[in-house]
Amino acid sequence: MPLLSGRNMPGAMRPSRMVVLSLLLVLLLPVGVQGEGGAGLWGTMVDVNGSPLVGVRVTVYDSNNALIGTTATGADGRFFILVYPGTYVVRLSKPGYVEKSIQVTVSKTALYADLGAITLDYSLSISLLPTQLSLGLLDTVTLPVTVTNKGSTPERVSVSVEETCGIVFSLYSAEGLALRELTLNPGESYSLKLGLTAPYISPRVCQVRLIFTGTLTHERVVTVEMVNRSLGIVSAQLTAFQANPGSTVQLQLKVANPLRQAFRVRLNLELPEGWIGSFTAGGLIVRELSLNPGESLPVQLTLGVPKDVKPGTYTVLVKVEGVSPYFVDRLPVQVDIVSGRPLLRLSYMAPHVDAYAGKTAKYMFTLSNLGDADCVVSLDVAGLPEGYKWSIGDQQGNVFSKVFLKAGEQAVLVLSVSVPPTAEPAVFSFRLSAETDDSRDEVQLSLGVLGRYELSFVTQNFYIELAPGSSGAFEVQVRNTGYTPLTNVVLNAVSTASGITVSTLPDRVLVLKPGDTAIFQVSISVDPTTDAGDYYVSLRLSADQVEPLSRDLHIYVKPAGGVAYYIVAAVAVLIAVVVLAYRKFGRR
Repeated sequence: MPLLSGRNMPGAMRPSRMVVLSLLLVLLLPVGVQGEGGAGLWGTMVDVNGSPLVGVRVTVYDSNNALIGTTATGADGRFFILVYPGTYVVRLSKPGYVEKSIQVTVSKTALYADLGAITLDYSLSISLLPTQLSLGLLDTVTLPVTVTNKGSTPERVSVSVEETCGIVFSLYSAEGLALRELTLNPGESYSLKLGLTAPYISPRVCQVRLIFTGTLTHERVVTVEMVNRSLGIVSAQLTAFQANPGSTVQLQLKVANPLRQAFRVRLNLELPEGWIGSFTAGGLIVRELSLNPGESLPVQLTLGVPKDVKPGTYTVLVKVEGVSPYFVDRLPVQVDIVSGRPLLRLSYMAPHVDAYAGKTAKYMFTLSNLGDADCVVSLDVAGLPEGYKWSIGDQQGNVFSKVFLKAGEQAVLVLSVSVPPTAEPAVFSFRLSAETDDSRDEVQLSLGVLGRYELSFVTQNFYIELAPGSSGAFEVQVRNTGYTPLTNVVLNAVSTASGITVSTLPDRVLVLKPGDTAIFQVSISVDPTTDAGDYYVSLRLSADQVEPLSRDLHIYVKPAGGVAYYIVAAVAVLIAVVVLAYRKFGRR
């Protein structure tokens, strides 16, 4: 047991004063105790911030782990306990802090032993990084939070969040479950996620405060700087262009949802006086959109320019206003109104094309308006021989004879010239022209007629009879009835019946000259279990230059009764022979 202990010892005590106080305490001890050389143990308990800790339980054990004495720290965090010379373990504990043990040896000549400032760490360790960050309007960020119990007793912790500026927060477990309270056993850790979404407000600095309340209350503060940057919800590749008075301008926009939550937005326009405008998507006029996170929608902006508008630069403002959540995103579009004239130019990919009789020659060309006025362009072809037909269209197959071109625009078009099936090989030139009121251009093109491709079946009767379990061959003759050689002539079966196997030889005829005939052998095998009846196999004849031809081969599988009859008869004869032999040559 201690000779003497104290809680509220003098503050800021220097070593000399401590020695004097220890001497006085020793003098107050019984004579027998004084002779044994008692000494004082001193110390000051502080937290991790250096602040004094009151109420820390100080327990002293000797080398045999026998309790010598206990005391507690006072308001200044200090403690004092008088012990005999020897080696001791001083255990320091306080709820909410990590228990600490210190071994100390007191010599027989010492009047006191000063343990100095002793720091107790908090039981709860909270990791939260970063604690300072920047968020754009409506941006979302997720911060990892780890809570660890370093103490020796379980901790029941409630968690709350406080914020300024209207930041939307959520606190949930690693499994995505909302969390407000948790229990941690000694040595246990728990991972949390703190989700923060910035509101649509003016730039400022805000704070989010996490409060962990267990035996003690701990706080962690995240400082969030709100920055004003474009949301990127509405965008366009073209934001400045020219137009003419009275013209109609179409601009492709993209409305996207870069946020982590769905939203609903309204589309609005701020137009110069007298202008009109509308938004369309999928051919429908739209005023409001709903998009999930990551989704986008192409929207077409159509502007009507007044006929009496004066030349100059005008600004059209596209506004996207969020309904839930609220925000505003803007896209200014600059329109330069000019009065001018069109300037047409034709250019081609290749001036010469070869085609076979009965086929179509295609010329890809570009029609450009290099002027500063919109125009309607008439297209014409001259110089084609009689019987040849032509058409002009776009790459999507739309056909037209006139094209509307805005100033500075160009269109990629395709001229199709149909060659009559009876056309003989020849080469000739013709002209393609483009014309409007104030401009005209033309190019010279040429066409080479190579002849006609045609492949035909010579075989007319596609029929064969087979029995179950048998095989057979069928001969198919084909002929090049065109004017030019055919390459890679192939005959194969594209569909067969169940139980019937079909193969063809040769695999292909590399070249079949005009008028020549090729012979293909079609081998057919019928499975023994195939039922009698009519079966059809589709044969496909193809070559590199022609469209495939198809014929159905009719296979009649005969009933298997005749074969079975002969087998039964043979077995009966064999049995009769055995019986006669037994009677004649049996046991004698």
